[in-house]
Amino acid sequence: MEHDRRLKNLNQAPVDVTPKNKGNFLWTGKDLDQFENEYSFKPVTIKGYFDHEREYKVETYYRGEKGVQIITPFYTHLDA
Repeated sequence: MEHDRRLKNLNQAPVDVTPKNKGNFLWTGKDLDQFENEYSFKPVTIKGYFDHEREYKVETYYRGEKGVQIITPFYTHLDA
């Protein structure tokens, strides 16, 4: 049953989840189970932009090797 739900979601056309300016995301206010059933494995698109001037680096270790993760803000509310 879960497998069938995932296949059904994967085969749907992508849903644009970009919130309207100053609006909420589609999943705002939904409980976790409802969100999981509706959106897991569903293709989505989202519009916005990356703010590379505000990105920062976080030093981390992975399997004993030192590395860096780069965090870049992504804005969807373009008039906020």
